Amino acid sequence: SVDSHFGRPKLKVSEEELWNQDLEPFRKASEGGVHAVMTAHVEIPSFDRYPASLSKKFLTGLLREKIGFQGLIMTDDLEMGGVTAWGDAGEVALRAIRAGSDMILIVWSEKAQNLVVSRLKRAVKNGEITEALIDEKIRRILALKREFLGDDEENPYWKENLRSPDAIELAQSISRKAVSWQAGDYEGTMKSLATYWAAAWNVWLPSESGRREWNRFRPQDRVDVISRRPDSKGVGDFDLHLASQLRGNAPLLIFTGPRAGASEEIFQVVRQQMSRRQSQKKAASTVIWVHQGVRPVEIKRDPASLNIGLVSLHTSSRRGIAAFMNLIKEGTARFGSLQSRNEHGSQLR
Repeated sequence: SVDSHFGRPKLKVSEEELWNQDLEPFRKASEGGVHAVMTAHVEIPSFDRYPASLSKKFLTGLLREKIGFQGLIMTDDLEMGGVTAWGDAGEVALRAIRAGSDMILIVWSEKAQNLVVSRLKRAVKNGEITEALIDEKIRRILALKREFLGDDEENPYWKENLRSPDAIELAQSISRKAVSWQAGDYEGTMKSLATYWAAAWNVWLPSESGRREWNRFRPQDRVDVISRRPDSKGVGDFDLHLASQLRGNAPLLIFTGPRAGASEEIFQVVRQQMSRRQSQKKAASTVIWVHQGVRPVEIKRDPASLNIGLVSLHTSSRRGIAAFMNLIKEGTARFGSLQSRNEHGSQLR
């Protein structure tokens, strides 16, 4: 009933039900030699007051000792709402290490990553955890790397397996299927993009790496990196920046990541600006919202409430951007005018 990205889910089962039902896949996986397990930020009050990812009773007592799992234990992202009640990223990471985790996952914030590193160093120096404990975890990580990557600097696993023609084709196929048009006037949007194909578009991306990747496809575009919440720079500045980009004819493409809170705030500002322009009967540029993962809540409620194209992008990798560009190229080639197709045909292909 609660998404652990945003809150603290609780599983109301008895310890007996947990053992006989929920843990069965983990027992089978351990017996089958699975190499790694990721923990979940889920509390089971009948078993422990801490979420599984921070519970020594879970990770050491149950997973290591009772089930007998000897592989790598890694946390889910420690910036998720399911664990933030237990302290900042550094404190939560220390608790996870003590509980039995070998590897700490911090997905978003460099500040949080630095907090984890400094807190674990301080914990060793202060004697809160031993250096031998850290060494044990590092040995487990290195053993797994050697098994899959080898000792050769040429990295035979990567070269022979991950870069094989079959693997590359699979990755491309998955990326193509990961991009889908969700809502909005697809034909009208594609016609507009075809008309302005040679113009400079306004593009908002959540990372510098994304900017570099985008510019490989369309170097003429004006790309901004907007990864923070609008109020981090001041909503006024954000409003003015958005308003200036909506005044012209150039399309605006907004990419947001799976962090729904920040995406929702950006979306609210975009919606207000679009509604304002519609009420004033002023034309606004074509807007496409590309959201990684779930849709922003407001769009779920009423897709037609905002005249934008909505695309779901279920990967943030460079292949995801490439797959999205393919969607645009196919759509503009299909619905663009004959003149646009003839002028930009080589680019669209």
